[in-house]
Amino acid sequence: MKISLNVYVSVLLIWLLYGCNAGKTDWDGKRIEQPDLNADPVLIESAAQLAWLASPEGDLQKNYLLTTDIDLNPGVKFERNGTFMPEDKELNVWMPIGYATGRPWKGRFDGGGHRIAGLYNGNFPEGGLFYCIGAQDSYGEVKNLTIESGVITKKRDLHIGTFGVYNFGLIENCVNKARVNGSYFVGGICGENRGEIRNCRNEGWIWGRESGAGGMCGRNFNLIRNCVNDAMIFCSNNAGGICGVNEAVITDCDNDGRIEGYATVGGICGTSTYLLENCINRDTVFGEKAAVGGIFGFGGGKMLHCSNEGVVAGKGIQVGGILGTSGNNNAYFIGCSNRGQIYGDKMVGGICGDGGTIYIACYNTGDIQANRSVGGLSGDCVNGVFYACYSVGDVVGGEYVYGIVGQTGGLVRATYVLATGVYGSDQDIARLQNGPAVLLEDVLECNARIDEMNAAIEEWNLGETEAIQDRFRYASSSPQKCVYRYKKDEESGNSGLPVVYKPDLGQ
Repeated sequence: MKISLNVYVSVLLIWLLYGCNAGKTDWDGKRIEQPDLNADPVLIESAAQLAWLASPEGDLQKNYLLTTDIDLNPGVKFERNGTFMPEDKELNVWMPIGYATGRPWKGRFDGGGHRIAGLYNGNFPEGGLFYCIGAQDSYGEVKNLTIESGVITKKRDLHIGTFGVYNFGLIENCVNKARVNGSYFVGGICGENRGEIRNCRNEGWIWGRESGAGGMCGRNFNLIRNCVNDAMIFCSNNAGGICGVNEAVITDCDNDGRIEGYATVGGICGTSTYLLENCINRDTVFGEKAAVGGIFGFGGGKMLHCSNEGVVAGKGIQVGGILGTSGNNNAYFIGCSNRGQIYGDKMVGGICGDGGTIYIACYNTGDIQANRSVGGLSGDCVNGVFYACYSVGDVVGGEYVYGIVGQTGGLVRATYVLATGVYGSDQDIARLQNGPAVLLEDVLECNARIDEMNAAIEEWNLGETEAIQDRFRYASSSPQKCVYRYKKDEESGNSGLPVVYKPDLGQ
């Protein structure tokens, strides 16, 4: 009893000493308090001080450090689907930092690993913790922060995200768990990215009514790297696990959430026109109409060492393990692979459903099924080069069923290509008009071809293949040339078949 009494007395003393400050992490929706601006960094020790930062008096150019968890709507439980309890409670509405003055955030905000819960914008026209992070002529930074819960909604117009509507600076080591709803360019981290998003994670459901929704951002014009989406994302058009529409660089990103839409749907991006590197999709990607891909649905540019392991399915046309359709864009696939199951109506392929320009060191081991125009690598390719590629998954369809290319209306060149497991009206590599091809009937014989495939890769790297040399060079961020190799897959249960890997060349 004596020990229990001592513990009780200790707890009581702590409450008496510090209890008056316990409510500082909760916000009543009105109170603001100026922090000590002489400190560097300025310490944000309460919800009221965070609210001061969003007020017209807030200084947007200093360095700040959050020292505690904050609840902007105490007593309210937010669900992932956007509902909250109790339903009849009047919620506190958050105005984004910087919106009151129309000025961008030019300081540094370090969340210190803390969490902000209950972020809610109600009928306020803009949503997000910040309005604009950085500017075209200045720098702003937000890092080490988690949005634990909330609902952010923008019913009309463009751009919405939990950390910022726009990002021109750096968002780093941040996590979103709030629900985000919008029309155009909806993101778990920000609406539009023109800066850098790095080492961030989205676990909140994202819903876009019209076009452009992603776990990181709705639209990207600069750099996203080392980010992960682990939540459901839906958008009518341009739905992606990382970004809705990408016009710049996305590298080393993963999608582990289900992605759905009507058209232009991808595990990483809905649309991409520049560079995707070292990205992987592991969950289901589904589209009702057209342009559905394990990595992205529509576009072109360079795809370097990207892979799909999830189910990719579309009720319509243009379904691929990496890309749904390239349209009129040039699309270069280097060291890309598919291991997931691919389903569609027509124009369905292990790497690309429709299109593609150059395929180098790509492979498919997933099963593919379609009604028409289905291939182990490409369902329909007008003009393309296939070099040191193979497909050993089951390729099943009605007509125009081939091991590498389902249907082509132009010139296709294939060198050192392997295929097996073709079931349909046409059982061969492709309708090749030019270039040697190798057809393997026995899957186990693929191991005997690793040396031949490696020789082909070396030949390409030495610049002795004119069809490829003049069209594309793998450079990435390293000045050294990258040499791809084939090796036996001893870890992923791939039946000992060869896979492509990229050795570390150092700095």
